Amino acid sequence: MKTVKTVLILVLSFALATAVVQNTAVVEARFLWMTTETPVIVLLFLTSVGGFVLGLLVSLLLQRNGKGSGGGRGEGTKGGKKAAKG
Repeated sequence: MKTVKTVLILVLSFALATAVVQNTAVVEARFLWMTTETPVIVLLFLTSVGGFVLGLLVSLLLQRNGKGSGGGRGEGTKGGKKAAKG
């Protein structure tokens, strides 16, 4: 499974790098009241970094609140132990 994850990361990284390198034209970017002309490569990079940071923050917040990838542990239990039937 570790090899599959590594290959997937490499393939996605290569695809992202290819998309960034092929898009070097200057475009007009608008955000709220701001307008700027920037190369698409910069816009793609900033968007990618923003998405990564957002995903990282969501992951950290979910783990902090106990809603992380526990595999369903703790659901329907008291104090982390299975409730007795009966």
